[in-house]
Parts: sequence; structure tokens; C-alpha cells
Amino acid sequence: MAATGGYDTIRIAFAAALLALQDTDTGEPYFKFRPGTEWTYVHTADGKSSRAVLTVTKEQDGRVHVETKSYRADPEKPAVHEQVWYVEDGHVVWAAVREKQVEPQVRIYKIGSCKGDTWKDLAQSDTKSAVATHHGTEEVTVPAGTFKSATKVQVRVDRSALTLWLVPDVGMVRLETTDGVKTATSELKEFKPGK
Repeated sequence: MAATGGYDTIRIAFAAALLALQDTDTGEPYFKFRPGTEWTYVHTADGKSSRAVLTVTKEQDGRVHVETKSYRADPEKPAVHEQVWYVEDGHVVWAAVREKQVEPQVRIYKIGSCKGDTWKDLAQSDTKSAVATHHGTEEVTVPAGTFKSATKVQVRVDRSALTLWLVPDVGMVRLETTDGVKTATSELKEFKPGK
């Protein structure tokens, strides 16, 4: 009988370890999407609306490559840019690609962070470095629907701020930028997972 009790204890410990591994924060639900995944955003600034379409083109070496088409200047001819999303030094990073060079822009999420945690961001002004803050989760409603547990992260430098609402397995559902005077928003209108 004692042997059975020991076996049950080992089984329970093993099951608990597996559950703990499943709950390990990797940041992947915020950036790792299959090729073909597509987001359509409504962008509003200065009383005018436009759209942007982001499409995952490939995943290579743990990095997700994204084509961004912005229809702000001309609704018929989008400005096209490439981004790369990846994990580096314990942070989910969004980077721009310019002349085939990857230029990190912002650390959108610190792996393992909780409400109240802060981290130094990549953005900076002439006098100060940016600081990002995890503001916990909250409900957010955008044209694509209501998301009950969106992680809110804000990056501040001087009077400017970039605030993101991230949803696991969907990505960014809302983005708000302000320079202390004007505010612009991008809200998710449609999300299509890749196959």
C-alpha cells in the first residue's frame, strides 16, 4: 500500500510540473503568429480615419516578419513597410526593417511581468530614456469586438506616451499615441489567423 501512495505522489508532482510548464510566460502569444495572419486596423488622428493592414509573411529563426500597408496618405496606394517581431533579452520587441537592417523600436512586453512592473524601453528623447509599465489587464472594446483580459502596457518618455492593449493569440487590439497635445489611435477592425 505504501508503494501505491508513493507512486500517486510522483504522478501528482509530475502533473503539477507539466501544468507549471504550460503556464510559463514566453511572450509568444503576443507576437508569434503563422504566415498569412492578418490584422486590419482603423487609425484615427486629427479627426481623420484611415486603415492599416498587417500581414505575417514568414517566420524565420524565431522572428516573425510582418508587412505593413498604411493607407493614410493615399487610400489606393499604401505605404509599405516591413517589421520584425521577436524576443530579445526577456522582452517582446517590435523592430522596423530599413535597408535590410533590423532596427529595434520598442519593447512592447517584458516576459513574466505583472501589473506595476517597469522596464527600460528602447525609445528615448534628447534628455530621457523611455520607461514601460505593465498596467495589468482590463476589458477593451474595439471595432473587432470586446476583449475581456487585454494586457495594458504604456511606454512613456517626457510628455509622449505609447499605450498598447495586447491580447494573447490575437496580438495588439488597440494602440494609442500622444505627444501631450494630440492623440492618435489604432483599433483592431478585423483579425484573420493564418493557416
